[in-house]
Amino acid sequence: MRFTRSIYALGAMALIAAPAHADLPQPAWSANATSCTPDADSVLGQRYTTTGQKVAHRGSNVDQIQLVCPINVGATFSGGDWQLVTTYRDSTAAGTTAFVSARLVRVSRVNGNAATVATFNSNVSDVTGVNKVTVGFSHTFNFDATYYYVQIVLDRTLASEVVQAYGVAIEAVPP
Repeated sequence: MRFTRSIYALGAMALIAAPAHADLPQPAWSANATSCTPDADSVLGQRYTTTGQKVAHRGSNVDQIQLVCPINVGATFSGGDWQLVTTYRDSTAAGTTAFVSARLVRVSRVNGNAATVATFNSNVSDVTGVNKVTVGFSHTFNFDATYYYVQIVLDRTLASEVVQAYGVAIEAVPP
């Protein structure tokens, strides 16, 4: 009997606690950077290293790394106001010798023409540690006529500069 009351009490506490998280933006789609596909030059040149949480330059490599993160059709996109969310580290902050960029791209399923929907570049921020930045944009997603992906680029001039990609997401703009 005592065990049953404890279970009921835990269930009630979970229901009471749930609304506290309801105000957080829920991503329509997200990808850890390590799940994205590196371009051929990044692979063949062994330019990058990964851990479970990030992609970064390997050792003294200063060549550009490009990752493509496909957005699956199963993602839920309704409405038109969105945020491209990028979690990254750029030790130069707004300095232009290193950067992490992300861009949401749509590609026509009919003719293959590509267009950028939203972009982000870490050189707009003064933060040198791990940072999460959102860029707002308006777009009506149409998976019947268009493919979508996010391209992440990591670039640095000096081996002492740290640029790392942790992940990207697309979230609805909170009401």
